[in-house]
Amino acid sequence: MRRRILLLITLLLVAVALSLLLGRYPSPGLMSLSTIEADPLAKALVLNLRLPRILTAVLLGMALAGSGTVFQTIFSNPLIEPGFLGVSQGAAFGAAFCI
Repeated sequence: MRRRILLLITLLLVAVALSLLLGRYPSPGLMSLSTIEADPLAKALVLNLRLPRILTAVLLGMALAGSGTVFQTIFSNPLIEPGFLGVSQGAAFGAAFCI
């Protein structure tokens, strides 16, 4: 039951973020689906730019929450953080190496 509530809240937040069209470019407040369907630029903006960003942010947040839960479960410590095992330092090294 708890998972269903969390999933429902997540989907609701995604829908609100998508319907408000919050982003870098200003929009005239709430836009209906018919407005988005009628305007090809708005449709391209929502489907090609904003929707992938929203979904990526949701999936990344879920992955980070899951990894934090795994760390806390393995070490039986609710205050554990990624710097404990050098995960943050490894990520910084990988980013610097790619750059």
